[in-house]
Amino acid sequence: VHVSVEAQNRLLDLLCYYGLGNTWVNERSADGISGWVETENELETEKHVETQVVDSSYVMSENVSAEESGWCRLWSGECAANKFFNEMREKDVVTYEVLIAGIVRFNAFNEAMDVYRQVRQAGLQPSVGTYNILIGAVSKKTENALGVVTELLSQMSEGGNPVKPNSQTLTAIVKALTLLGRQNDDFVLQIWREITEAGVRPSLAGYTALLSFFID
Repeated sequence: VHVSVEAQNRLLDLLCYYGLGNTWVNERSADGISGWVETENELETEKHVETQVVDSSYVMSENVSAEESGWCRLWSGECAANKFFNEMREKDVVTYEVLIAGIVRFNAFNEAMDVYRQVRQAGLQPSVGTYNILIGAVSKKTENALGVVTELLSQMSEGGNPVKPNSQTLTAIVKALTLLGRQNDDFVLQIWREITEAGVRPSLAGYTALLSFFID
């Protein structure tokens, strides 16, 4: 039975959303926790987690939310979504976009950029939504974050099928660079002018992000 690539993309999107098979980790260094700590149960829900006792002074119970405790799930190459992606015989640009969004959702920016570069090398141009997701996640990358933003913006306009930024692009840029510090003032204002002069109308969220950038 032939299953269309559109239907497969929808299933991949579902698998990426729920993140079955991804790993629970914690980046805390206090209370005896040092670096990334993996749990035994990878398939618990995102809001409530049961784990092994990592340290006698730090025990997570089923009543502690993952967000409050500092635990999160990290993308795994062995997760259900990645396995399904690798088994797909037919893929299109949307397939890769869905995978990129899933990888970013589970805190693996470098892996998402690797997939993005594969798409570019194949001569495909991602949509503006994918660029917005990557730019919005740049703040999670500590090394050369400004260079990555510049790379993404440059590649949006390359080739015979350039991607026009929208108001969400503008907001994502400002929010990402806000977390990197005020040393990027000139770059933020330059990008703001260029995008708005190209006809993009900033959203309320964009203006709020810009004010926060200069106030903070």
